[in-house]
Amino acid sequence: MGLKPPTERCNRLKTRDRLQKHGINAESYCLLCGTGTKSHSHIFFDCIYSRKCRERISQWIDMGVQIQTLKGVVRLARKITSRFKRRIFSVCVLAVIYQIWKARNNVLWHQHLWCIDNIVKKNQFDVKHRVNAIGLRKITGVDRDWFGGLEVQM
Repeated sequence: MGLKPPTERCNRLKTRDRLQKHGINAESYCLLCGTGTKSHSHIFFDCIYSRKCRERISQWIDMGVQIQTLKGVVRLARKITSRFKRRIFSVCVLAVIYQIWKARNNVLWHQHLWCIDNIVKKNQFDVKHRVNAIGLRKITGVDRDWFGGLEVQM
């Protein structure tokens, strides 16, 4: 049994639109921005809160691109020629999706919305330190310099 593709895993999350399909009464507005329907597409791609988080992380890794769908993420990752940069891009996307989901749950359970700066800083810290922890042995000097130049905001 292999790991399911990100698109399939994302569609299994218990968002309010899925809960309503099963007869569970839940408000349908987005907890992060207060507008839009509570769906996978909205939470991770259409919501202004998540869009700002993704834009800031994209700028940080110097890939200033607009990603509109999860399939777009996969398509873009395939175009990145450096294997190391492709992995860092994928890790950043997964990290920001995870942080957005955590932020959404924090609003749901604690009625507190985290500042976008905090999510960006957390992602930057996690990516830098986890990659440094596993080591940078088998990468080119150009990739090593690029990664070393990624500054974590404080």
